[in-house]
Amino acid sequence: MAAEIVVIGKVEDGEARARRRVRRAAATSASSLVARFASFGAFALLVPITLPYLGAERYGVWMTLLSLVALVGITDLGMGNALVTIIARADADRDDTTAGRYVSTAIALFTVIALGL
Repeated sequence: MAAEIVVIGKVEDGEARARRRVRRAAATSASSLVARFASFGAFALLVPITLPYLGAERYGVWMTLLSLVALVGITDLGMGNALVTIIARADADRDDTTAGRYVSTAIALFTVIALGL
């Protein structure tokens, strides 16, 4: 007999929940891949447009600033990975209130860090 789980007014077994998680993981992976390709494509299109317009010196400054922005974007001080872990734990416990509290706290911390920078 399969374990049953109540999900917002309906009952589903463990296999249905597992399929739903796999679908979510696949959708997340696909959207992340599309976003990365779109970002690279936009960057590849901007280089030939901006280089003649800005000139070598200004283009170098612009690229330096973009590199700094990208560096700040990936240095989240481990908060992103920590948030994934604690949200997974809250999801396993079916505690949406705690998960929401963690997300809002992370947004507040990221905002404070961004304003500080």
